[in-house]
Amino acid sequence: MALFKILKGESSRIDTGTTKFNEGYAYFTPDDAGFYIDATVGEQQKRIRINRREIVASRQPDKLDEGDTWLQEVV
Repeated sequence: MALFKILKGESSRIDTGTTKFNEGYAYFTPDDAGFYIDATVGEQQKRIRINRREIVASRQPDKLDEGDTWLQEVV
């Protein structure tokens, strides 16, 4: 069984110049609700955002209940 650990940080640090590429790593940027995976595609290393901002914004609830972890605003 493999461990799946998601790294978390500000979206301003998601570029591979700041946060080095690591095959198979996942990243969550809570300030813009981004979710990324590092993968080698062909011979190219890519950090791929796997969710679209429009989808996240359209599914965000209007009202938060105690204990919910949704962002209150999606930028």
